[in-house]
Amino acid sequence: MTTNDLVWQRYSQLQQRLGRTHRLDGYSNGIERALDHLLSLVEKGNDLTKAPDVDLRIERVISSGARLHRSRAASLRKWIRQEDFSAPDHRADARIELERIGNSLTPSERQIFLESGYGYTAQEIATRHATSSVAIRVRLSRGRMKIGRLRRRPSGSIQNLSTSSARVKSAA
Repeated sequence: MTTNDLVWQRYSQLQQRLGRTHRLDGYSNGIERALDHLLSLVEKGNDLTKAPDVDLRIERVISSGARLHRSRAASLRKWIRQEDFSAPDHRADARIELERIGNSLTPSERQIFLESGYGYTAQEIATRHATSSVAIRVRLSRGRMKIGRLRRRPSGSIQNLSTSSARVKSAA
């Protein structure tokens, strides 16, 4: 069996497993990661027939992808407030707040936060910025602390803007 045959056989099996899942969760995200991993192996021309534990490697990629998904979901639950920003007043307040936060960051910090928000890993971001993944994680952590300090300031926060717009409405 050639490398390509083995890869495409595993790829087909993973697609069938993914087809049996009926929701987006860590497991399905892990399978997507494994599919991407197999495609990258084909692209790089790695010989999987010489790798003794191909299935073990695939399962490891699936579990790593699932862990990464759960970690990101936990971060979102922890750091993202559940508010209804569909009302026009809230959307305007959120836009003002995002602009204020964005203006407090340097252009490179903004770019790193955007890429992180798009789901790129620290390693992928580091490759784009010609630095190490540790440096990217440190910059993200320091940036979050900077934003946290900015959010604790009373002037111009979402809470104050919302209450001031409520006062304007009640006065009118």
